[in-house]
This record gives sequence, structure tokens and C-alpha cells, in this order.
Amino acid sequence: MTEDHAEVGSRKMNADRTFGDRIGAALRSAPALTLPPDLVESCIDSGQASAQLAESQFRSAFQRSLEAIPRRTRAGGLNGVTGHISESVAELILVEAGWSPVEHFVGPFSGGHGIDLALLSPSLEHLVVVEVKGTLQPSRWPRLTRGEIDQMSLEWLSAPGNAGMRSLGLDGTAVSGVVLLFQFARRQWKGVLTADFEAVLPLSNLRELADFPAL
Repeated sequence: MTEDHAEVGSRKMNADRTFGDRIGAALRSAPALTLPPDLVESCIDSGQASAQLAESQFRSAFQRSLEAIPRRTRAGGLNGVTGHISESVAELILVEAGWSPVEHFVGPFSGGHGIDLALLSPSLEHLVVVEVKGTLQPSRWPRLTRGEIDQMSLEWLSAPGNAGMRSLGLDGTAVSGVVLLFQFARRQWKGVLTADFEAVLPLSNLRELADFPAL
């Protein structure tokens, strides 16, 4: 019996790793789309005093460069603010494509809640959970976390610690998925779509968001 459970666990872990590999490859192959600066600027000011320094530094880094802010003076919340602004930009892009928000997390800082967004597709037939990553570093694209449980795998979505999924009262088998990456230094973004957490398709243009999951 012990061996049977170990074998099942091994197969499940391999399946998740394979999906992690597929989603990583799809993100690398996805074309970089233009990120309008005014869209980003509209998401910066949360009006919360706790984030004012980090948001001011984000604006400076976005308008000029991250190197314009000496490392020793960077606010401790800069990464969290970058994440929250990424989520806000992602939600605006999806809403513009006809998606309907179901759940998001109030800022001004991002982190610790599992999924970042949940929206209904334009057809209202699919509940889609969204993972968002953003960076101000010009030399790289952000990545999903790889580890014992890969981000956006069915196991990760269904884990008890995924507060966003727990709030929805669902596990990974009940939703579809989108991953969006934002490269603020280059003013670019890219994404991938999965209707069933098997096939993963790079996002080529905004029209494909409106047509989800016809791809």
C-alpha cells in the first residue's frame, strides 16, 4: 500500500513539473506586446500613506530607470508595490478585453494570497484565475516560481495555503488560467492562456483575450 501511494505521488509530481515546463516554454515563446505608459501611470497612486515612498520610487524607475534610484535608498515596499501595480494593469487590460472581475486583492502591496485575480471570460462561461508578475529590471523577464509545487499547477491552485482559491471555494479543476508578465523597463508585456491546465498557448494579440477560450 505504501509503495502504491508513493508511486501515485511521484506521478502527480511529474505531471505538475511537466506542466511547469510547458508553461515556462510558452512564456518564453510568447511575443512581447507594447505596454502603454499612460496605462501604467494610471495605476500608480493608491492614495495610501504606507506606500507613498515606494510608489514615488516606482514612478521614477518607470519614467527613467531603476538605476536612477540607488539601491541603498530603495523603499522596502518597492517590490510589493511593483507587484500590486502589475495586478492593477493586468486587470485593466482584461476588463478592456471584455472580462468581468470576480476577485482581486486591495493594495497597495502584493503578495501572500496565492492567485492574483479571478475574472469571468467575455462569454461568462469560464472562471479564469490569473497569476501576474512584474519587474523593473531591464535585463530579464519575471518568472513563475518553480519548486516542490510549481505556480499555476493544479496542485498549487488546490493547495490549502492558496488563500485566493480558498476564498472562491474552488480547486484547480474548476477554473481556467492566464499568466501575464510585465517588463516595465522595456514597456512590454506578454502572456499565456490555458483552458484546462494541459495545453498552454502564448498570447499573440489582444483579440485572443476577447476570444478566450476559442484558441
